[in-house]
Amino acid sequence: MKDLKRYYFGIFIFNICFHLFSSDKFVFAQLKYPGNWDPYPQVYSDVLDILVLTTSVKVEKERKIIDVTSENLREELAKTPFVIILGDSEVRIPTKSVKVLRDYVLNGGTIFIEDTSELYYSVFDTSIRSILKTMFPEYKLKKTTAEHVLMKSFYLIRNVTGRVILLPYLEYIEYENRPAIIYSRNNIIACWAKDRFGKFIYNCIPGGEQQRFNSQKLFLNIIMYSLCGTYKMDKVHQPFIEQKLRYKK
Repeated sequence: MKDLKRYYFGIFIFNICFHLFSSDKFVFAQLKYPGNWDPYPQVYSDVLDILVLTTSVKVEKERKIIDVTSENLREELAKTPFVIILGDSEVRIPTKSVKVLRDYVLNGGTIFIEDTSELYYSVFDTSIRSILKTMFPEYKLKKTTAEHVLMKSFYLIRNVTGRVILLPYLEYIEYENRPAIIYSRNNIIACWAKDRFGKFIYNCIPGGEQQRFNSQKLFLNIIMYSLCGTYKMDKVHQPFIEQKLRYKK
């Protein structure tokens, strides 16, 4: 019963946050770069379906693909608060684009990065860490704990999982007390992928369907965070909601 109450309270909070802080539709924005940037080309549709099903959030039906080599990269990034980078091989981003991505983060954008290789030592991981070091030489990647905001920004999550459990944590770069770049190596995105008959394509190892459900909730937490910031799903923050409601009036 408590879990059910938390579930519905989470939906309530999500809906309020979205309508308070955004008048636009949620866009599944993905960065296109030279390399294998799109390992799961249809997964955005499954993510958006769940958002529509469980919340009153309005979404764009098609994902937004942002080319990292575009001369209009800055303008394209400015249209969305949340962008995703996926892949399982080397990531190549031009130096000038790395600077644009840095500015995007410094101005409030959130980047979610997923290593889909499921390898502890991967070319994707090596290249991403090199890019992040260039992008933010003054900051180091941190590790989430059980009390981190990403573990309770929408659902209450006890464990970091994905299709696999390569690492028991997410990594992130913190800027102005927020995880501005979030890095997963457990292949969370694969937990959403379905075939044309609506069946999940990939098994979740070792925890099966419960692990899939947990991983999907974790990704929703990340999306929730990108929309509402450091917002926790508990009564401590109800005055914050009321204050924002009065402000909107």
